[in-house]
Amino acid sequence: MMLHRFRHAMGVPERARLSGTLEVDDMFVGGRNKPGMAGRSARPHKTPVLVMAERRARGIGRCRAVVLDRVDKASLRAALQDNIELGSTIRSDGLVVLAQSMDGFVHDRVFARDSLDPPHLLFPAVSRVQSQMKRWLDATLQGAAHPRAPTRRPARVRVPLQPT
Repeated sequence: MMLHRFRHAMGVPERARLSGTLEVDDMFVGGRNKPGMAGRSARPHKTPVLVMAERRARGIGRCRAVVLDRVDKASLRAALQDNIELGSTIRSDGLVVLAQSMDGFVHDRVFARDSLDPPHLLFPAVSRVQSQMKRWLDATLQGAAHPRAPTRRPARVRVPLQPT
């Protein structure tokens, strides 16, 4: 039931664009981590996803996730313009390609590596959305790849009545 709602929400083309103050970050989904491979250029086996989340005074507003062909200026600009109202304020990390794609937006660039705070405190909304997406994908794909063993019903348990 919930999976149906997620799929419906992701596929509605006439939905309104995000607006206001947003957090934007990229993430990579899928594949296995290969030992000795670090950095963005060494991830051909993973799919890049751009995650956008509205910041509200209390909690997270609406959010979007867009699968990208590549993390380049053209694909990032297209994803931002399709999903975010022009003139909105976008908070993002120090990714250079993302900063170059901000035509028509107010960009609040925060360098996570120069800060003493961890990224999940600098970008709480988008970090929470990313973690929930990864958790949802892990749970969904885990069930398909490794079916659970049938659970054994517990034997009947007798509970003695307490004296009154």
